[in-house]
Amino acid sequence: MNPTREIFWNVGALGHWTPYILMVLMLAGVGYGIWRRWSLWSLGRGGPAFDRIGERLKGFLIYGPAHGRLLVQLFGGVMHLLIFWGFVALFIGTTLVFIHEDLRIHILQGTFYLYFSFFLDLFGLGAIVGILMAAGRRYLVRPDKLDNRLDNAVTLSLIFVVLATGYLVEAFRMASTELAQHPDWALWSPVGYQLANLFYGWIPQEASLRMWHTVSWWVHMLASYGLQVYVGWFFLSHIVYSGLSIFFRNLEPQGALAPITDFKAKESLGAGRIIDLPWKDLLDLDACTRCGRCQEGCPAYASGKPLSPKKVVQDLKAHLTAYGPRWLAERAFSGEGVPILGGETVSYDELWACTTCGNCHQQCPVFIQPMGKILEMRRHMALVQGKLDATAQGALLSIQKRAHPWAGAQATRLDWADGLELGEFSQGAEAEYLVWAGCTSALVELNAKAAAATARLLKAGGVNFAILGDEEACTGDPARRMGNEYLFQLMARRNIKTFQKYDIKKVITLCPHCFNTLKNEYPQFGGRYQVFHYSQVLSQLLNDGRLKPNGSFNGLATYHDACYLGRYNGQYNPPREVLNSVPGLSLTEMPLSRERSFCCGAGGGRVWMEEKLGRRINEMRVQQAAGTGASSIATACPFCLQMMDAGIKDQKMEGRLRAMDLSQVLEEGLSKPESGR
Repeated sequence: MNPTREIFWNVGALGHWTPYILMVLMLAGVGYGIWRRWSLWSLGRGGPAFDRIGERLKGFLIYGPAHGRLLVQLFGGVMHLLIFWGFVALFIGTTLVFIHEDLRIHILQGTFYLYFSFFLDLFGLGAIVGILMAAGRRYLVRPDKLDNRLDNAVTLSLIFVVLATGYLVEAFRMASTELAQHPDWALWSPVGYQLANLFYGWIPQEASLRMWHTVSWWVHMLASYGLQVYVGWFFLSHIVYSGLSIFFRNLEPQGALAPITDFKAKESLGAGRIIDLPWKDLLDLDACTRCGRCQEGCPAYASGKPLSPKKVVQDLKAHLTAYGPRWLAERAFSGEGVPILGGETVSYDELWACTTCGNCHQQCPVFIQPMGKILEMRRHMALVQGKLDATAQGALLSIQKRAHPWAGAQATRLDWADGLELGEFSQGAEAEYLVWAGCTSALVELNAKAAAATARLLKAGGVNFAILGDEEACTGDPARRMGNEYLFQLMARRNIKTFQKYDIKKVITLCPHCFNTLKNEYPQFGGRYQVFHYSQVLSQLLNDGRLKPNGSFNGLATYHDACYLGRYNGQYNPPREVLNSVPGLSLTEMPLSRERSFCCGAGGGRVWMEEKLGRRINEMRVQQAAGTGASSIATACPFCLQMMDAGIKDQKMEGRLRAMDLSQVLEEGLSKPESGR
């Protein structure tokens, strides 16, 4: 006999047609739930982006069904993968049942039916394992990053009921129709087979088996539709919204903030109202599943400061839900009586605790960008409200007056290069590269020594470069990250004019912040250059044999990834290649490194702000470095070098640990730097 089964066995005509009636009602409910949220997203600036469709589809497949970022954390990734693909398989199975029964295309028979039964049992069991993993993590392990709400418990319970009753339906049917009649078929449903044997021993009467099958079937069917309604209204809506967030993700470089284009329109200066945020930012609020990966990786949160990226997103979502319908009903509504975002919906201390390290963006599995929202609110606070930390304000005033943020600095732009005999474009030098020192490398004594070491190495490697000297001005990065977009654009246009004056096309930067700004943000204003970080150049010189370390470093070192070099621009390997080239140096990694690197605490203007809340982030990072047993912390960023050095001194670790720039480490490994041949 050809293996198959009766699809609507033991449920009658009512059981056959009820699911389709409920399906229509379910689709209407889910559709309305999604539409009402989509309407709220339409309040945001712009709309969904449909450019670069191929790239968007590829990313959707990698980070959606394939769980690209979720699997970075193995337990959570596997848990979600089991649940997701379990339900994908069950959905495919339900579709095949519809084709077989209602379209009369009889595919569920023979060998295919047996394979169908086996794989559905297997994937369903995997989904149950995933649910048990999720429940154990939420309610037994209870990690800090997860907050448990009733919605989560209902979702997990519904999913478990759907899966468990599915097996009960199968088991009672098999106990009645297969165990005795077709035992060889029953073996192809391994979970159902075991349960069927159990029930057959407990309930040998045919009538009782049929009764329990009917009860299980109706519970399973109603629970299934209840779960699907959840997709439109509650926690499971992330199935839709997360996929949309991945597809419509920001494809611009992570280190590039969107410019303000109209400074005359006060309402466009950052985000004071929820409708000032971009469309994608409002979608993000619904796509967030509160998984807490952003919070877990946030250095501000880890150091006891009030910022939690997850909380920022959830507070904005609550604000949108509360006040968005009013904006929809009255498009001309001024927002009177509605709390502003920065300072009220999200507190002042939360916004200014952010170091702009980008870890929240890197860790989010569905490409939500909390930092972008924080910086939009900062813009409004800086440009409209005038609320800014006093020491940070001093740095911005210094940029305005002196073209650098280091108020009170005694050094000049050229002091770091004293005695190096470097050519200057203003003195008629012709060179292939501009070496851009940056304010912090040029004007802070500790970093000036590192800058000089870099210049000596570049000369030793035969790189043809010159500097701008006194004509170099701040790129504007600190101003942009502290919310003063107007000042940033002034500095950007000033530097672009200088570059045009000397026809500069190639730039080597000593600072990752300058590297990011020149590479990713100046093109917004017409400044397009080939921009290299000095670690990339040194790595290439070593690979080409133009630098040949033959000295000895003699020690264990660890490398601290600068956020704006690594996470923002993906440059993790060049600094390590440089370090690994040094004879005698053993490189050890901190647990938080590369994509998960812990910030030094200087970014986002924090280096100029007074620490009032929580622990110092740089001290935490120094402790992480010390935990490796290394005697040196190497970095490739002047801000990081400064913060690591300060952290070592504050914790009185000078005798056991030292902070060094990458160039200083390499120079120590060169007994006699020689010009390249």
